[in-house]
Amino acid sequence: MTETFRQSIPALRKWLARRVASPADIDDAVQDVWIRAHGHLASGDVVNAQAYLFQTAQSVLLDKARRATSRQQARHEPLEEHHHPVEGITPDRVLMGKDGVAR
Repeated sequence: MTETFRQSIPALRKWLARRVASPADIDDAVQDVWIRAHGHLASGDVVNAQAYLFQTAQSVLLDKARRATSRQQARHEPLEEHHHPVEGITPDRVLMGKDGVAR
C-alpha cells in the first residue's frame, strides 16, 4: 500500500500543481491525501488504489476551498510590522512611563 502511494506521488503532485494557487500548497495537499487515504488503503477494501488517491485529492482540494471561503481567507490582511509599527522601548520612554505612574 505504501508503495502504491509512493509511486502515485509524482502524478498526484502534477495533478495538484494544476489546481492549487501556490506551489507550497502541493506538499500540504499530498500529506492530507496520505492521512485520509492511509487507513482505507491499508484495509484492502479499495479496488483501484490510484483512482482512490485522486478522488481523495479532489476531496482535499474541495475541503480547503470550503475552509478558505468560510474563514473569508481572501479578506485577511497579513500582520506585518510595516503595517503595524511597534515603538521600541527606549530609556526616555521608560522614564516617561514611570513619571506618568508616579503622578
